[in-house]
Amino acid sequence: MAPPDQDKSCIPELQAALGPLLLTRASPSDLSSHSPGSYTIARGCPDNIPPKEQVLPKWTGAFKLFDFPRELRDRIYHYIVHVPGGVHYTTQTKRDLQDRPSSDIVNLFLVSKQVYYEASQMFGRSNTAWLSSSCSPREGYHKPLTGLLRLFPDPAADALTSVSHVYHDTIARPLGMWGMAPSHDSIASGGDGTGHFHKRQKPGETFCEILRDAHVISQRFPKLKVFDAVWYVGLRFHEYPIPECVVHNIATFLKDYGSREEAVKMWLDLMRQWLQKGNVVPLGCVWFSVQGYSTDGFGSEMDEAANEAYQTLVKESKDREDIEASGKMWLEEMEEATRCKRKGKSGKKAIQ
Repeated sequence: MAPPDQDKSCIPELQAALGPLLLTRASPSDLSSHSPGSYTIARGCPDNIPPKEQVLPKWTGAFKLFDFPRELRDRIYHYIVHVPGGVHYTTQTKRDLQDRPSSDIVNLFLVSKQVYYEASQMFGRSNTAWLSSSCSPREGYHKPLTGLLRLFPDPAADALTSVSHVYHDTIARPLGMWGMAPSHDSIASGGDGTGHFHKRQKPGETFCEILRDAHVISQRFPKLKVFDAVWYVGLRFHEYPIPECVVHNIATFLKDYGSREEAVKMWLDLMRQWLQKGNVVPLGCVWFSVQGYSTDGFGSEMDEAANEAYQTLVKESKDREDIEASGKMWLEEMEEATRCKRKGKSGKKAIQ
């Protein structure tokens, strides 16, 4: 054993021998950013840390899919079935959709029954199903939503969490060589009065239509979390003069550098007015994507203001429903208490 004097001189001798290398104990704040250990080099370390050696797997053969846990299998399914732009559901084949690759998804579904079940569940959780296309405004006009949902496959509908549908305030009628058909003239002239439009309604009517469709869609898709309503306000093209529109007024306000809080207030006032006339309960899963010209003020700020106002409206409606439900329970309890009192009085009279 070394004498005590030599033990005391060990630390100075080590410091003199190591030179500029200084070891310091790691502080608690450094433990989260550094690799675990008792000490870290604080001075004298190189600027560039050499990269770690790449470790390659030794096994290059095939793996059995069902040897993996369900979480890893779902991750594998996700890489195959996920479509970034969403999937367009249609009951008939269209030429503009034939060039989209889908052979990998179809081949995966044909492997086995268990793979089909698991992959279809991941297909519904990973993708947004488009019920209509924005390329053809007349598609949503001539296609009833209830009939379309009735034909939707049950396995995908049970797992689907995101749905998108396109709405138009107005759908212009293209003019032919001879102009507008006489059957679309004014009612006084013997026509149907539609004129240059297949469909023409106010934004408030479209808003209530979206909320009603949300109830229909939520019943068909039990796991629905997001219903993306792509809303084309007014006319899509400047073929005809755009009438005065309250939604365009909000877009113009934002374009002129208006505050977001004021835009949310304008949206909220409009939605409250529309909801009073529509007699429909708003659902929290609805998300509005208000479409229009960016030069008119439509953009991400317009969508954020609309959705913030709508979520406030949903909260107000929910609070109102809770109050009505509690009031209904109170009335039922009072009626039950009154009924019991009457029975007690009638029993006493019978005894007398």
